[in-house]
Amino acid sequence: MSSRSGDIACYFQYTPNDVYDVDGTDENVLADIEIDGRLREVMIQANKNGFMYVLDRRNCTLIAANPYVKVNWASRIDLTTGRPVLTDVYKRFLAGEEVEIWPSRGTNAVPIAFDPNTGLVYASTWDVPRVQKISAPKPEVLGANSTGVTSRIPPVRPGDVLGHFVAINPLTGEKKWEVPLTDFPGSAGMLATGGG
Repeated sequence: MSSRSGDIACYFQYTPNDVYDVDGTDENVLADIEIDGRLREVMIQANKNGFMYVLDRRNCTLIAANPYVKVNWASRIDLTTGRPVLTDVYKRFLAGEEVEIWPSRGTNAVPIAFDPNTGLVYASTWDVPRVQKISAPKPEVLGANSTGVTSRIPPVRPGDVLGHFVAINPLTGEKKWEVPLTDFPGSAGMLATGGG
């Protein structure tokens, strides 16, 4: 967006026709990354849909999109079109079947951090599915839930790994390290410091 005029300079839609409520409201982290021998001005988002996106921040061209948690609703992101390549989970969901969607949330509005010295993104992830089914149509009630979908998280047992603190190469999706979390990750953002 132009700071002078307010005009939209470019845009990118992370999850077209988002039927899983994984809207791309997470922050875009601005970074300068060397790609193919030249420094690129990029923006990075660890999207709730489970993919980490790297976009050119001048024209919103997709550079990379890799899963950073388990993902089963799409097999990959097509780098040419920017669209997810949907799996049979999507068709089964639209047909009215109850499906287990991974992830419930890749992150849940928890800020990520980028360290220009390591070139890594640090994130707090959710590694749990969501069980979802289209609801039978019902009359709309003003102020009531009207998503048209029933949704739940499967039962969790003490000691289950529910997420991770993770360090990820944003261009390849390679995890450099991860620390398992047996509680749902909190809302505190990640921080990258010069001291490590």
